[in-house]
Amino acid sequence: MFANDFFTRRSVVFASAVICTFLWGSSYPGIKTGYLLWQIEADDIASQMVFAGLRFLLAGVFLLILMEVIGRKKETFQWFKFRQVCLLGITQTSFQYVFFYIGIAMH
Repeated sequence: MFANDFFTRRSVVFASAVICTFLWGSSYPGIKTGYLLWQIEADDIASQMVFAGLRFLLAGVFLLILMEVIGRKKETFQWFKFRQVCLLGITQTSFQYVFFYIGIAMH
């Protein structure tokens, strides 16, 4: 119940939006730094996609940990929902992030 009351407060919504904006804005230097640390070349599309997948995997694990910490119950597993989420994730990620990562690599 705490999470429902907490995340409906105007100040919390505003602060969350600012944090998300900061994180999205910092993704460019973060990704470029990751390319340098992992020695990913601009024309190595496969490694770029693996790097992106790793970031998303870690974000998902972080989200599951956060849900556990705030006491939010996990949804019951349903194959129909799983397929819908997978389809949405694949299409959105493919169209949005493929071009984003390739653009970053070429810059």
